[in-house]
Amino acid sequence: MGLGSSLPCNVLIVEDEVMISMLIHDMLHEQGCGIVGPVTSLDQALLLATQSAIDVALLDINVGGSSIYPVADMLRSRNIPFVFYSGHDSNILPSRFQDTLMLRKPFSRQDLVAKLDEALGVER
Repeated sequence: MGLGSSLPCNVLIVEDEVMISMLIHDMLHEQGCGIVGPVTSLDQALLLATQSAIDVALLDINVGGSSIYPVADMLRSRNIPFVFYSGHDSNILPSRFQDTLMLRKPFSRQDLVAKLDEALGVER
């Protein structure tokens, strides 16, 4: 299941800036994805990461002044792939996440789809 395949996937979006979350939502909705969220807080994200049917997640590294890493840990424990995104370089990631895919803000729909497909293991 992936963005580059004919089957849609469910994407968790964690983003605390409304305009950015709406933009990402629209980009993924146009690709036929189911959207989980978007959520704007660490608590909401943890709840969805624990309980929701998610194929892949897109995680802003800083959400409401909190680090997103507890959500990433939960997703990893459920074997759900995720992509971090930020305006900062990947060198800000803790060592346990150095191998995680990273998307730099600002990004295009093509970049977003490519990264999420890569996380899902979809051949392009």
